Amino acid sequence: MNQSPNDPAGSHPGTDPDSELLDGIDLDAASAALVVVLEDGPLRDDAFLAALRASGAWDGFDDLSDDDMALEVEELLTDDVWRTQMAMWAATDPLLEGRVFTHRVTQAEVDAGALEMLPDLTVVDINRPRGIDLADGSGMAVASYDAPLLAVDDEFAGGMFRGPDGWLSGFAAGDVIGLRRLDGRLAIERVDAGALPDATSPEAAELAAHFRDCFNRWSDDHGDELMAASMDVMVERPDAFLTPTLPLQELAAVAGLERRRLEFGPADRPWKTAMQGALSRDAAEMAAEVSKCCGEAFTTASDAFIDWLEQPADTVLAATQVGDVRSALAHGNAAALLGDLQRDRYRQDDALERFIEALGGAGNDKATGPLQYLLGRSAELQKRPAEAGEHFAAALATEPGLLDAAEELGYLASDRGDVLEAQRLFHLAEGPAAWVECLDELVPNRATAGRNEPCPCGSGRKFKQCCLVTPKLPVEQRGRWYLMRLARHLINFHGHLLDRVYQVMSDLESDSYLGEPLLTDLAIVLGGVVDDYLETYEGGLTDVDRTALEGWRASQLQILTVVDRSAGSCRLKNAAGEIVSVRDDLRLNIDPVTATTVARIVTLGSTQYVTASLGVAADDLDELTALLADEDASTSLEEWAWWYRGTLEALPFG
Repeated sequence: MNQSPNDPAGSHPGTDPDSELLDGIDLDAASAALVVVLEDGPLRDDAFLAALRASGAWDGFDDLSDDDMALEVEELLTDDVWRTQMAMWAATDPLLEGRVFTHRVTQAEVDAGALEMLPDLTVVDINRPRGIDLADGSGMAVASYDAPLLAVDDEFAGGMFRGPDGWLSGFAAGDVIGLRRLDGRLAIERVDAGALPDATSPEAAELAAHFRDCFNRWSDDHGDELMAASMDVMVERPDAFLTPTLPLQELAAVAGLERRRLEFGPADRPWKTAMQGALSRDAAEMAAEVSKCCGEAFTTASDAFIDWLEQPADTVLAATQVGDVRSALAHGNAAALLGDLQRDRYRQDDALERFIEALGGAGNDKATGPLQYLLGRSAELQKRPAEAGEHFAAALATEPGLLDAAEELGYLASDRGDVLEAQRLFHLAEGPAAWVECLDELVPNRATAGRNEPCPCGSGRKFKQCCLVTPKLPVEQRGRWYLMRLARHLINFHGHLLDRVYQVMSDLESDSYLGEPLLTDLAIVLGGVVDDYLETYEGGLTDVDRTALEGWRASQLQILTVVDRSAGSCRLKNAAGEIVSVRDDLRLNIDPVTATTVARIVTLGSTQYVTASLGVAADDLDELTALLADEDASTSLEEWAWWYRGTLEALPFG
């Protein structure tokens, strides 16, 4: 199936089959056989597997049970074959042949020359990820889901289905368009709205009842899109959608389903969207990592927030729930955890602000400080740093012991380059330890250095005459500070990039890839994080910081070989034979056998700073060289993730 807003990373069935049995057959022939044996129509599990065994393309599987063979078959499944929840298999093209799906055109679609894909048109291009030719020969229609992850309330949150210029000419807002699959192409039809069955008609009720049965098998009382149920209906009911009927969204309503964003669920009982379910699981993990009382308080607040997210905008919370949530947020670091949960939604929206409004605003009680803190987190996650700082300062003024607010103010001070204020705030917040250590290395700590003692910077002057008031902050020493700022920006605004990378390795036995500096570095540079950071803090960055970060953005990974190493420094030779001298610290990872590393080196003033590196074994070197030589591959996060996965698979735990 094509990528959808609820599956941002997409899926790649059959791209990495690891079965030993599959290694012994012609994979192309085996995949083709899946479609060939279904040419005459859908088959149940036993008949389908028997036909595969008889095809000759699956020799060597005779000793497997049907259940085990089905698992092997699923390794090679593509969108050309569909399997229903009732264990029926069908070839996609014959299944869709002649089916027509309707949609009521909106003015926004007329203006854009494109249709919204979901929910009504969810299956029209199911096995045509690169686009589907129009039956009149005028061109191709292509689906895209470029913006829906963050713009969830956009007019095209369900993705855009765009055809050639003029393909929607003659259609006006309110018209019904029909899209019919014919010979693997798409025919555009004008449908008489008056000819569609009435929502209360027996015809609509019968189809809706079957649709609801299929939907229930897939959803398991959770939210789902309409694609799977639509496909199952066509397999089980061959006459479905051969003539124009209600658009899928309207059919779902007749079936007793309600819509939340792009998902549907039963209108007669509680249900959660996929996003709500994922957030609930995340919240449970977060609650388990803190003390019992704090975890219980956070659970009270997070349950209310997650449920509220999908309620109508005018929903009013019960007074008792408001009291319970405000009390919970005043407990421990429950508010900080809720801020983290909002961040992990990967949506830069005002949901947290609106939830606080539903709770009665910041108010004037024991929850005021934590709620001001949450308003700051919300503003920060919407890239309004100045406003965020005002809320954090108000939270700290209201509740001086609210160290989470001091910590957030420290981050903001770092982002605007105010190292002394950042240092003061992180010491006030008593952490995080890594930030305290970084800033104390960058500038002498005014709280511990004696005024009349020699300045820790090594100038030979007294501290009060040197770095007490105006620390030198040479750019050569700012590398770690820049890296921590960029890494935090990655987590706050682009965490989905790491999810994409980690997904490639999710089936490995070891999770040693989590937190790998090279993967973080790749996400920062290839994922556009440096660009976004420069744009977000454009007005607050110094010229020195801006120049350094622009150089960071332009830097390239390169293969380097050790020439010699001494205490604290290392000389490396690049592919051009040039010698590069770098500081030898924890970021310099060199393979002990090949003396080779792949590293990103950024020029900071007069020094070369290693942002991340990975030792390269002999078996991985050729593939790495080819990757770096391919301009498209070398700028692809996924390609780098697959290469890194290969380095792990060579290890005992891979």
